[in-house]
Amino acid sequence: MSQRFASRAGLLVSLVMTATVGFLSLQIGLSVLRAAEPLSPSVRPTTRVMNCTEGGCHGEQIDHEILHGPVVVGACDMCHSYIEVAEHTFKLKGPKEKLCEFCHIGQAEGVVVHEPVAQGQCLDCHDPHGADNVEMLREDNVGKMCSSCHDDVTRGRRYTHGPVATGSCAACHRSHTSPYPNLLSTTGRQLCIDCHQDMGRQIDTVRYVHEPVKGDCLQCHETHASNHANHLKAEPVDLCVSCHEHEDIKKLISNVAIRHSPVTDGPACMNCHVSHGGNWPVLANDEGVASCLSCHDRPILDFDGQTRVAGMAELARPGSYKHGPIRDGNCSECHDVHGGAAAQLLIAPYPKTFYESFEVDTYGLCFACHTDQLALARQTTTVTDFRNGKTNLHYVHVNRPKEGRSCRACHSTHASTNPMHIAETVPFGDWELPVSFTPTETGGTCASGCHERMDYDRINPVPRVTAESETVSTGSTTDSDAPTEPNDGAAPRSATAPASAPAPAEIEGTSDEHQPNS
Repeated sequence: MSQRFASRAGLLVSLVMTATVGFLSLQIGLSVLRAAEPLSPSVRPTTRVMNCTEGGCHGEQIDHEILHGPVVVGACDMCHSYIEVAEHTFKLKGPKEKLCEFCHIGQAEGVVVHEPVAQGQCLDCHDPHGADNVEMLREDNVGKMCSSCHDDVTRGRRYTHGPVATGSCAACHRSHTSPYPNLLSTTGRQLCIDCHQDMGRQIDTVRYVHEPVKGDCLQCHETHASNHANHLKAEPVDLCVSCHEHEDIKKLISNVAIRHSPVTDGPACMNCHVSHGGNWPVLANDEGVASCLSCHDRPILDFDGQTRVAGMAELARPGSYKHGPIRDGNCSECHDVHGGAAAQLLIAPYPKTFYESFEVDTYGLCFACHTDQLALARQTTTVTDFRNGKTNLHYVHVNRPKEGRSCRACHSTHASTNPMHIAETVPFGDWELPVSFTPTETGGTCASGCHERMDYDRINPVPRVTAESETVSTGSTTDSDAPTEPNDGAAPRSATAPASAPAPAEIEGTSDEHQPNS
């Protein structure tokens, strides 16, 4: 080694001394060499030289921020050898496809090998002498280098994955070989979690994990670029129904008469569900009713822009008596949450108005859970606690061929501060009149604005005066007696039940399904 450096030093001195004699001229000569001014091809050396970048030759090969190791030490003969010294001609020391591997051992060994590496085309990506980046790439960064071949991964797409946008392909891919397909640095979900660590922690701690998340994120996401937010493969609703075709959800969403706007608007399914994992069934974004109340805690415009959907703020009120499905946190017991054919997205018929001619089918929603004998049994001791003696006061109010009082006349459908979710007020034009319901141990009192104050008692029937005859009734009538009418000014109901209803009878052996909930 010392002989090599000595020879190079001798060559420099001889070149300078040839030009002139004297100390001053020597300094000038050295300055000229340091500048590495290109020499004319006509003055190429005719003898063997030890450093090709000195003396004004091949200076462009060292004009880089980062130099290849052999270039740094001037060991050009690591890769090149003379063909003819006198003519200053050279060749590579071995086949170009194998030359790099002589030092960079094992770069082409692996389960999956990058095609240029497998073919020995290292110089397609790397400059053998130097570059302005540590990888000695022919482009400014890895991203530009990769896209010179892989230009189809981002072209024309709206959203670009962060590593792709910054040219950091190596965040996910290995450049030469890998044990995984597509030269990935690892496989499956772990590749994404290496960067998306917060998501990884969420998945590891939640109770329910979305099935695709257990496998490969690529079932839902594009890796490089996408035309959809969050790098999804399609718009949210289209992506979800591509798997969730059960129960005709796809058909339901696209063809329903009444559309539930969160299903298709904005992030669509993600308005109500979490996509990766959560702590609530069906990957709801909150517990039961709370998920629905994220929108329905206040009045909102309906789809026609005029009608309003009532707010349900009362559901969050402490101490309220909640309807069973609400108490169980399951709005879908009454509503088609994805869309439906009926107003309010109800799953079965329910009276729309305060007054309703009685038909069993009109109350399909209520009778799906509650026995229809609430409205069919004139006399009972078990079907309901809302009775005066044996007289079923549900029957009295509801079972009329004309202007029967619907369930909504007396009950709040979601929740109330009264037991049995009895309404706090009843509508009277634009007014809301207090119901003034007061329960007792065996009955109660009501003065709703529909009629004067009336009492009822299951054990000791309260005598009352009928509106028509002013005769006293105890409420403990026989099957042949007509039940008393509320004194509310409505036309009295005939004692004969509608043709569609079974003959009135005293019903035993059933129970009242309404229980107070505090």
